[in-house]
Amino acid sequence: MFLSACRFCIDRIDDLVYTLLRARFLMSTRTVLYKNNHNILDDTRENSILKRLGSGPLDKVFVKELWTIIFSHSKHLQHVFLITRKQSAQ
Repeated sequence: MFLSACRFCIDRIDDLVYTLLRARFLMSTRTVLYKNNHNILDDTRENSILKRLGSGPLDKVFVKELWTIIFSHSKHLQHVFLITRKQSAQ
């Protein structure tokens, strides 16, 4: 009973993490339009996020690896979004 209750909670947390990642990626595609239209290139943003999150109780190496994957996927989605938008405008 205890194990199944813990697993149920873990599954709900996984669902929340998934939903939050989807929301983050959606916001990422929205911000790329603004950044693109205003020639904004912020090379320090990722480092500031890593610094902020790396100061918490989770292992710093884990945080850096996880967020590096998230940043990479965000950039990929932004690239695809811009290409798709450009193609649909033609």
